[in-house]
Amino acid sequence: MPKVSILSPSYNHGKYVQEAVNSVLNQPFQDFDLVIVDDASQDGTWERIQAMTDPRIRKARNSKNSGAPYTTYQCFRQFQGDYMAFLPTDDVYLPEKLQKQVAYLDAHPEVAAVLTWVQIIDDDSQPFEDLSHYVFEDYYTDPALRKPPTLEKNRFTQPNRSRYEWLNHFFHNFNCLCAPTAMLRPSLLPWLDDYFRHGRLVKTADFELWVKICMHHPIHILQEPLMQYRVRAGGANASAYVQRDIPLYDWEHVQVLMNFLDIRSLSDFKAIFPAAQTYGAVAGDDDMVPFLVGRHALDFGIACNSATHRRFGVLAIYEAMGDVALAEKIMARCDFGFPELARMVSDQDIFNIRQVQECKQQIRALEHSRINV
Repeated sequence: MPKVSILSPSYNHGKYVQEAVNSVLNQPFQDFDLVIVDDASQDGTWERIQAMTDPRIRKARNSKNSGAPYTTYQCFRQFQGDYMAFLPTDDVYLPEKLQKQVAYLDAHPEVAAVLTWVQIIDDDSQPFEDLSHYVFEDYYTDPALRKPPTLEKNRFTQPNRSRYEWLNHFFHNFNCLCAPTAMLRPSLLPWLDDYFRHGRLVKTADFELWVKICMHHPIHILQEPLMQYRVRAGGANASAYVQRDIPLYDWEHVQVLMNFLDIRSLSDFKAIFPAAQTYGAVAGDDDMVPFLVGRHALDFGIACNSATHRRFGVLAIYEAMGDVALAEKIMARCDFGFPELARMVSDQDIFNIRQVQECKQQIRALEHSRINV
């Protein structure tokens, strides 16, 4: 069995697939297999893959175009190494990527994932320097923390943090890790099959992966670029942030935040959110954590004008109040009962119903004014 299995979903990557595969085959570290699954490409990608003869390359093709989550799961089903790496076939490994990541995981058995910094390239494998693109955009939710973009750092140029610090960072901000750089230790992650199989998250699946991992294990970022991440023209990347998908991003972001309801102890809550209020909770009130997570999300969403955090906060609090015993404790500890819950739902208006009604009234007024002209 190989030391590393590299999962490579592919779709209409005919222009890039050979460069991607060569970047693996030319690594100094050679104890790997490369699992490529083509998602019914229509640009000659599959024909190029079929022509590859290295015995470490395993190939398969979906009978119809099924999307990135399904294709990645088909790659995962063929995983057989000690470690798992990723390479969408429009990206490129830099020399020594595999060697340095394997060495780190071998030396740190407690670490569940090791990632790297990246170089950003364009369709023609040249440096990508459009500072208006989201890969250079500051990802902080709080406007006070945002800085002007620079070519020296992209959003994936991250320092190392403890797992509690990462969870705090992920909760309050957007995704800032580059999934194709990751190498995982599956032996610490027995839930990976379910994670890859359910495939509900299209734009934020990797974001959820980091949260799930850091709930129990540390991760590490090698502080050097060991991969080239390609930004394709016209928003062609599977994870591209495009205007039409903003509602999808918001919905999926809320689903990622739902993972924070899995925090099971008040001590972990305090470690992840040291600045958060505990609203009367005391030692032993571990069952109150979902309510506290919801209240913290709501407080943060109001302070930073984050509709996503407000939506999640309201949903989390409402769900917590559905547990009769927990609701009684919340009423006693926090002076928060069902009247306050109803007022919160109305005040927060997480579906923007008042705004929609105001727009409808304005439209009616305009139509009425035209009729009377």
